[in-house]
Amino acid sequence: MIDAKALVIRADDEFEAAWRQRNWSAFVFLWLRNCAILTAATFVLVCVCGVFGVEATRIYYFIKAVETSVLPLYSGLWNYVTSFTIVTALMCLFSGLLFMIVKEVCGDFKAR
Repeated sequence: MIDAKALVIRADDEFEAAWRQRNWSAFVFLWLRNCAILTAATFVLVCVCGVFGVEATRIYYFIKAVETSVLPLYSGLWNYVTSFTIVTALMCLFSGLLFMIVKEVCGDFKAR
């Protein structure tokens, strides 16, 4: 079984270690890798939850005996999921660097 908590802790420790050691190539690689993983997880999570909502709506319309097309439902879901994922990716890209700068300025790395 994959321990998600241990993976997140290890990724965070690697990210901070690359920053503290000033290993910029490793830092950029880890930064982009973590953003890509978070983006993919966001896409899957929002998409799966959205499919449950769309299918619940289809069942509701089926019980009411109303014929409806699912294309607009899935199209709207796709538009929402892609825009939500893009915003998540951009926030991850900007916040990762900003959090490291703030931690450096505040002296959080020197306390360890």
